[in-house]
Amino acid sequence: LAEGGHLVGALAKLYFPGGHDITTLNTDESLQQTAEFMQQEDVVIYEPAFRWNNLFVRVDVLIKQGQHVKLIEVKSKSIDTSVDDPFRGTRGGIKSDWLPYIMDVAFQRYVLTHSLPADLGLSAYLMLIDKTCECTVDGLNQMFEVTYNQDRKEVNAKAGVTQEDVCCNTLVQRCVDSHIDQATADPFEGRSFEEHIDWLSSHYLEDTKIIPELGAKCKKCEFKTTAEQRTNGKRDGFRECWSETLGWTDEDFSRPQIYNIWDYRRLDTCIQNGVTQLDQLDEDDIPDEPDDKAGLSAKQRRALQVRFALEQNETSYVDSDPLRQEIEAWVFPLHFIDFETAAPAVPMHQNLKPNEMLAFQYSHHVVHEDGTVEHAGEFLEMTPGGYPNVEFIRQLKSELEADNGTIFRYSHYENTVLNHVMRQLDRLDLELPDRDELFEFIRSITQSTKDNVDAWNGDRNMVDLYRIQARYYYHPLTRGSQSIKYVLPAILNDSQYLQEKYSQPVYGAAGGIVSKNFTDWTWVERGEDGLVRDPYERLDPVFSDISIGHWEYLKELDNVADGGTARTAYMRMQNESLPEEYRQEIAEALLRYCELDTMAMVMLYEGWRDMV
Repeated sequence: LAEGGHLVGALAKLYFPGGHDITTLNTDESLQQTAEFMQQEDVVIYEPAFRWNNLFVRVDVLIKQGQHVKLIEVKSKSIDTSVDDPFRGTRGGIKSDWLPYIMDVAFQRYVLTHSLPADLGLSAYLMLIDKTCECTVDGLNQMFEVTYNQDRKEVNAKAGVTQEDVCCNTLVQRCVDSHIDQATADPFEGRSFEEHIDWLSSHYLEDTKIIPELGAKCKKCEFKTTAEQRTNGKRDGFRECWSETLGWTDEDFSRPQIYNIWDYRRLDTCIQNGVTQLDQLDEDDIPDEPDDKAGLSAKQRRALQVRFALEQNETSYVDSDPLRQEIEAWVFPLHFIDFETAAPAVPMHQNLKPNEMLAFQYSHHVVHEDGTVEHAGEFLEMTPGGYPNVEFIRQLKSELEADNGTIFRYSHYENTVLNHVMRQLDRLDLELPDRDELFEFIRSITQSTKDNVDAWNGDRNMVDLYRIQARYYYHPLTRGSQSIKYVLPAILNDSQYLQEKYSQPVYGAAGGIVSKNFTDWTWVERGEDGLVRDPYERLDPVFSDISIGHWEYLKELDNVADGGTARTAYMRMQNESLPEEYRQEIAEALLRYCELDTMAMVMLYEGWRDMV
């Protein structure tokens, strides 16, 4: 189940059996049903509704015992229960990452304080995931199912599942009354907590839009859309805010933006001073300072990006000499690997802790010394409830141990995953006949992370292509991003070699490049603007002509083109009741996506090799 929050909410209900579930989405009906249940001396209610003036809340779980009411807000966020007060920092203030959760339950407490009879006592709690606790049952996720109710996704325990069936250690309660008092005592833009609520509610009631405060936070705006989505009628919240606040036109949005500067820490200051476009900066604003390593330092890379924008330079930057030296040191055959993982908030396996990693998929490309490229291997755990980590490592080991060729990853992620899996297997103490060999293999191709007791640097430690491109390659089409999802389209537009090689249907073709999931595929295809299209946007949709029917929630899996949707797809396959044809279509989409990830790494290598 990908709906971690929904699953945690459904699990929480089992911790308080015998409750009344208010399922209606009608406001008046939910209020009436709540009022009727609240007449009882002792009662447990799931999703009760409360209103005061024009404020309305639905509480996750409410427990009334005599003259006292317990408000419980359930969240899929985890806490370390070994810490006395995980919500406060060392100086006693509410931690910034916890403040939104505290304010959420603060608003609910505020509404209930005014809507409940004055003679009732009220306490507010957060119910959270205990990250230190091992799950006591296997297949906990299989005890719940996803359904649709009036286009609203719901997760509920399957018929017959009781409190005795589930792990009762996963969720813990913490009273947050004192935290609410502390957080709401501070002013909100010059207003008290109650005044701030009145201000917000009046805007909502009058349908008056609040003037947005632009800042670095806008860089991660979740309401951005593509040009195609806007053409199809989708609204773009990011564009609305910036155009309404600054009067921007489409031309302004097409110019290089300051928030695209990679890892720039002065965004808020610049935006507050009215500097929003790269061409408004001077080179002095971002000092060009080297470090003691070859290639671009972080400051030099930012300065280069600004300089290219000021010069309207649309070509690429390649630091040829050190890049050539790196390439010449690599040993054939070259291995390119990429992993996909899930870290369920509610563990799927006995003895695992919340958010422990499951390495469910990898892809593996090989480039031989004569230039031959092949998709050499892949792994995908498709069995519902299957524990993937052991076979994942075994198969990866079998594919990489036959030679001493250089192994590549993109960013630190693969190194982190292998470190995590080794620690997990060590803690679980499974009876593995090849345990020592598996651990030795992991150490040989990784370097230790800070979570390990001992330190090592494997004699075949993976080379990080992210570091290579950060140091030696830049193209304006990346818009400052160093994600391979941006670097790949950039180098495809930059490299004549790649355009000539992959503009023909040679990938997965007879006598062409060996592929496990593509047939006669052309990677280079130009759009209406003349640029090479992003290969990730061209991946086939998950489902072809299958009628979703009862499995309505699957329609959200439109396309698997990033790590987040890959995790969602894997969790969808964990449903034991999923028809095999749906499971197969999801698996095929996952395999295509992961294969593209390692093929993208191959194309980076080929492009750079040709450039130097």
